[in-house]
Formats: sequence, structure tokens, C-alpha cells
Amino acid sequence: MHLAQLLDRVAIFLRPRLMQLRNQEMDEAFPEFYDLDRFV
Repeated sequence: MHLAQLLDRVAIFLRPRLMQLRNQEMDEAFPEFYDLDRFV
């Protein structure tokens, strides 16, 4: 397996967890900014 493929799989696995964590933390700090980010 190529390194790029491995990194893609890791990113796909981790992204939902990172997005959830970011949203929980950033909603408190920048609610209006991240509301826009969700629609992109």
C-alpha cells in the first residue's frame, strides 16, 4: 500500500472525530464563524 493511500484512510477515519471535537470547542468561541463553515 502506498503511503498516500494509508494517509487517506487515516484522514477518512479521523476526520469525523476531529470535526466533532472542533465544533464542540469552537461553537463556544466563534459560533457565528463556524455556523457558516458548516454550510460549505
